[in-house]
Amino acid sequence: MIELAIVEDDEAQAWLLHRYVERYAAEHGADIHTTVHGSAEDLLDNRAKAADLVFMDIQLPGIDGMEAVRRIRERRTDVPVIFITSLAQYAIEGYRVHALDFVVKPVSYSNFEFKMTRAMRAVQREHGISVVVRSDDGLHVVETRNIRYLEVRNHDLIYHLTMGELRTRGSVTERERDLLDAGFVRCNVCYLVNMRHISDITDDGLVLDDGTVLGVSRARRRSTMEAFARYMGGAC
Repeated sequence: MIELAIVEDDEAQAWLLHRYVERYAAEHGADIHTTVHGSAEDLLDNRAKAADLVFMDIQLPGIDGMEAVRRIRERRTDVPVIFITSLAQYAIEGYRVHALDFVVKPVSYSNFEFKMTRAMRAVQREHGISVVVRSDDGLHVVETRNIRYLEVRNHDLIYHLTMGELRTRGSVTERERDLLDAGFVRCNVCYLVNMRHISDITDDGLVLDDGTVLGVSRARRRSTMEAFARYMGGAC
């Protein structure tokens, strides 16, 4: 189930968005639980830790939406936020707090559906999926979010995890097909990398969040950069 929070002090707008979420869930077969908050303080006090996705009005009484997202980002960098605004120029400032997108009032369902589909991809990417890995000591169910990268070495396929590693037989190419939609990119013949764990890209290669540096082949550099740009934009 996806936990979605709407923060909107205008009751009519909040009701409209809630109805749009219900319609979207019905049409797309999504399991979404929605909570509506009339102020940013209410979200920060009650639901910010649980929310998987936030629709945030910018112009709110008390703490405005921009400041609320700054506070959320101090604790959580992963939750996608879509700003609701009557002024499009606020969008530029929104990207400074890593907002996924924005919608301009009055919100039409077609526009909402487009933004929501993009947001759901981002949420599913953050949640990740699970894969089954067969190693010498049995079967392991591994969440993709816990895989930093896969490496082929001496005919072994090594899963480098956030906690340890697993070795199995297989090829990177086989797993690439399975993990393409889970936010992984093939940066050379040896490595398949989870882009959620990339912290920087330098001339030396991809720098992961544990300090590991993985080389990017010349042939795959452009495609790797393009894939990472799409990932950061929430398009995959």
